[in-house]
Amino acid sequence: MPPATFDVQESPGISRLVVRGDVDMAAEEPFLAFAAEALGSGPATIVVDLNQVDFMDSSGLRALLQCRRRADACGCQMKLAVGPGPVSRLLTMAGVTDRFDYE
Repeated sequence: MPPATFDVQESPGISRLVVRGDVDMAAEEPFLAFAAEALGSGPATIVVDLNQVDFMDSSGLRALLQCRRRADACGCQMKLAVGPGPVSRLLTMAGVTDRFDYE
């Protein structure tokens, strides 16, 4: 299982967080720290790009939901970029697809 890696792409008013690899318990805290740093720059919108995630478990889902709460608290719009695959299946199975906006 490849460990998760994180990258940020900045454009005016938008921070795009690109996540790759496996988002599991080991990646939860690094993901939250990475997201908090991006939110700290004050973007109007944060896009969490999960298109290159190979695996996500409930820890990753918990991190996404916590990131959503933090974005809401900062007055920042959060969107997910996610195509068909493991993340979409997890969001659907957990019944949380309606808690997120999508790109």
